[in-house]
Amino acid sequence: MGDGRLEVFFVSSDGGLHYYRQSSANVDNWMPMEAMKTGLNEISAAQNYDGSVELFAVGNDKNLYALRESAPNVDSWNAWYQLQGGNGVSVTAGKYGDGRLGVFFVSSDGGIHYYNQSSPNVDNWTAMEVMTTGLLAITAAQNYDGSIELFGVGNDFANNASGGYGYVYARREAAPNVDAWNAWYRIPGGATSITAVQNQDTRIHLAYVGSPAPTGGHTMLYYHDQSSPNIDNWKTEEYTNAGLHI
Repeated sequence: MGDGRLEVFFVSSDGGLHYYRQSSANVDNWMPMEAMKTGLNEISAAQNYDGSVELFAVGNDKNLYALRESAPNVDSWNAWYQLQGGNGVSVTAGKYGDGRLGVFFVSSDGGIHYYNQSSPNVDNWTAMEVMTTGLLAITAAQNYDGSIELFGVGNDFANNASGGYGYVYARREAAPNVDAWNAWYRIPGGATSITAVQNQDTRIHLAYVGSPAPTGGHTMLYYHDQSSPNIDNWKTEEYTNAGLHI
């Protein structure tokens, strides 16, 4: 949120959207849970340039929807509206260096589709473009220089020695605020779901649920960080006991 508090949004098994907020910044106390909408499969959130939160969702009908906070730091929301595209499976949003949001979603055929706000803080979007195919899930984070980096779980798990977990891939904007992208490259690991965020020191922290640890057992939470800001080199992968889906 614009005042530094975190907000948690999740979709329950019946398609209901629920959320709660920190009572104040940097604490482990949370306000009571509230319910917002039904009929969703997946949710993602991003912060507009003015600090307001915007939600992006894949509905049970596979269409894409968005909902924006009516003003920064308030518990009220504008109406849901439908975005371009359909057959959605996974959705994420990232913020460009100039403050505009970009929405990226994976369709049922594995294709990545995306569009951007025409300017910061508006509900007008550029025409939808198609980037690539072959993914199951996607997430986005902003580099220190303002460029967006995408992270995806590939649908190439059939050839993955880790057994049913898609390879992890990344792709970075060629420069901040341009509609051009560097080539995809592979990051070590196999995953089913993935997320990324910028650390306080401006490096990107990547986390994903993946294959069991070498000692066996249930799925594990893996993570690694950029070795320094704005580069495609990553520290050695680490893992912790999990049994999660993110």
